[in-house]
Amino acid sequence: MYKFKIEGLSCMGCFNRINESFRSFDAKIKAQVDVPTKIVSVETNHTLDQVKELIENAGYVAKNISHD
Repeated sequence: MYKFKIEGLSCMGCFNRINESFRSFDAKIKAQVDVPTKIVSVETNHTLDQVKELIENAGYVAKNISHD
């Protein structure tokens, strides 16, 4: 699992844009958000760089904060 701090994430609409980017790439990617902390948790077998690129393609800047 990856955790990212997302710059510019302020509501569920923001998360939905990110999640749509994930689903268009791979419907098996699972993501959760904590909007107040701007943290998105992502479960996937894809690489950190691939996930970060998908977030950036949705229009946000992602800073990786952990990888389990």
